[in-house]
Amino acid sequence: MARKKKNPRPPGLGQGSGYYTQEIVKRLEQAGRYSNHRPYRLFDDWTRIVDVTLDALPEQLKAVAQTGRLAPDPPETAEVFDDVRARYEFPENPTARRKVWDAFAEAFALLLESAEPGLWGPGSYGQFDCGYMGPDVIGNVYMTYANSDPSWNAQFFTPWNVALLMSNLIIIQGEREIFDRVKEACLHPDNILGQAVVLASLVIPEEAEGEPNLHRDYFFNKVLPAALPFLEKISVADPAGVGSGVMLLASAAQCPEWAVKLNLISFAGADVDPICCRLASINCKLYGLNGYALRLAEAVSIAAEAQQKREPVVVSPPKSVGTAIEQVAQARQPEPDKPALTSDELSFESLFRRVGHPSVPDEVPA
Repeated sequence: MARKKKNPRPPGLGQGSGYYTQEIVKRLEQAGRYSNHRPYRLFDDWTRIVDVTLDALPEQLKAVAQTGRLAPDPPETAEVFDDVRARYEFPENPTARRKVWDAFAEAFALLLESAEPGLWGPGSYGQFDCGYMGPDVIGNVYMTYANSDPSWNAQFFTPWNVALLMSNLIIIQGEREIFDRVKEACLHPDNILGQAVVLASLVIPEEAEGEPNLHRDYFFNKVLPAALPFLEKISVADPAGVGSGVMLLASAAQCPEWAVKLNLISFAGADVDPICCRLASINCKLYGLNGYALRLAEAVSIAAEAQQKREPVVVSPPKSVGTAIEQVAQARQPEPDKPALTSDELSFESLFRRVGHPSVPDEVPA
């Protein structure tokens, strides 16, 4: 007998991340039933696919914006997919590979959706009690699912509220430090343009009637570009064991969103476990750290330029990986006729298409 399971509140309304952890674990368990692989093997394969997919995604979005097609898999991406493909060949059960791949794709789609609240502003992971691990859904999946395998060396990561408290105590005036560094860069002896921009700002009235964003616009359009060639980034590091990167996310939440997404702050960590390094890499991409938000914004900008040729459009920078995909999909060129993908094809393109139209069931067995 089955019971109906209604979708929870949309992401960003305070539902927390526990729901996504549970749903992703269900998909990985489903993949396990079809493949008979152990949890650690499934989790390792899935996270490898997620990491290379996120890494290739900005360039693939550019290709979609420019041509209406996804580009061929880059060699490093194809290598990972080829390696994973070899483990999911089931001649005696031809549908098993497709079922496993659908489960992987649904889990990836859920992971993207889990990051929609972001780390900043009302309704974000940085502003409300959002569950045990907060935005670190993939780390929670690791602890819940992969650690259930007795052959796996169990690890546990710092809870989100503890990480947030620690970063709050360490990063007291993150925004002030950013502004001070921008000022130092503008006043660098060799930065003639920066000095001129600062001098010109002195004539801007404190309250410009009818232009409430005048100071803000001047800072982002004049001051910051002039400072960038001489700007020393702020570095945030977790060298003692980065784990799933939860301390990096908590530190980013204490800094201005614009500074993080404009790559004025670098985040790095080290760990003896390569899977932990992979989880931290995935989390950094999901939340736009280390220039990833800029890469997505560039792809959305290219798509917007193509759409402008057909119709007027106002495009804002993407707030998340999911919104970047949506914006490019809405603006992309009509796709030329091409053969349909086979249902069991294992590639970036097949994963991308499944994520775009996930077949998440409405019924869950009781």
